Amino acid sequence: MPPTPSRSPKFARRAFRWTLVAFLALQVLLSLVVEVWHPELADPQYGHRLKVLRAKRAAEPDRPLVLALGSSRTEVALRPSYLADGPRDPLVFNMARGGVSQVMNLLVLERLLADGVRPDLLLLEVLPSSLAEEGWGTTTPAVTFRDLPESVRYPIGGKAYFYLLKARALPVHKYRRGLMQAYGPPGAPANPDATMWDDTGAGTVMIPEEAKPDQRLRGTHFARGQYLNKLRAYHIAPAADRATRAFLARCRTERIPVVLYLMPESNEFRSWYPPEALRTLDGYLADLRREFPLPLVDARTWLPDEVFWDGHHVLKRGAHAFTTRFANEVITPAMRAGLAARGGASRPGPEPLPGGS
Repeated sequence: MPPTPSRSPKFARRAFRWTLVAFLALQVLLSLVVEVWHPELADPQYGHRLKVLRAKRAAEPDRPLVLALGSSRTEVALRPSYLADGPRDPLVFNMARGGVSQVMNLLVLERLLADGVRPDLLLLEVLPSSLAEEGWGTTTPAVTFRDLPESVRYPIGGKAYFYLLKARALPVHKYRRGLMQAYGPPGAPANPDATMWDDTGAGTVMIPEEAKPDQRLRGTHFARGQYLNKLRAYHIAPAADRATRAFLARCRTERIPVVLYLMPESNEFRSWYPPEALRTLDGYLADLRREFPLPLVDARTWLPDEVFWDGHHVLKRGAHAFTTRFANEVITPAMRAGLAARGGASRPGPEPLPGGS
């Protein structure tokens, strides 16, 4: 007896192919739904904090916005919750992220502008190690479809594309908790990604109170392994340079004031920079500021060694000390200078930050 159509090998192969096509199409469609309507799921570090920022702006639309972009150093150390939060105070908001690159900073700036966020002052951390990176750092999986027009201008290599595709695989599983919260019944399990940042200024909640001597030793040893070789062979990567200049050019076009700053480091961490690395960094920043005459705040020596747990990330007391000093010496003068330039200063304040220091 001849095989029935449902049992023929040709029919089975055709059914398998169409099932596979339908499955892949469903995954692509779900990825698009997530990235268009729920960006907090596609890139939680950006999306969840954008929701917090929008809520705060809607509640107090007249407060000037001070936005910080940078690395995990800023993400940990700049704590808006330590600052005054009244209706006359600027809204200081922390959008820094771990593993950031110069390219990712540019992509986040473009996202913010596309999402209608225009800061009155932008604080941009200068992370020396990221200036030596050609690609996107460890943030490759956070790149979304809408970033592609800008991101394709910068090389990332085959390995990074693998991680990018891997992060988009099986979105029905990857985003299940977030989708259940958005569309599921009441009482759905909480999405842990939504609890990583505080709701006052979106600094990370992952910050230790204290560190024992052995923890400091392990943390510093790990940081040494991460950074020592990079600093010994220090150079400015062309892609990082292009992304930095594109970032500052975009801010100039949009008339967004920018303050550049270097974050605190322990004495031991600073000892890892060879003299030629410091000369390269200083020369690059001087050249950059000839094209973009912006304030540069060097805070590398602001904090004592005992407030670090690994030489460049601070404990809570270090964050408190840095935040209050940074607000007094950087944010307040810069904001008053900006208000005066726009004719909005109601009373005299400290001298504005000089463009050449």
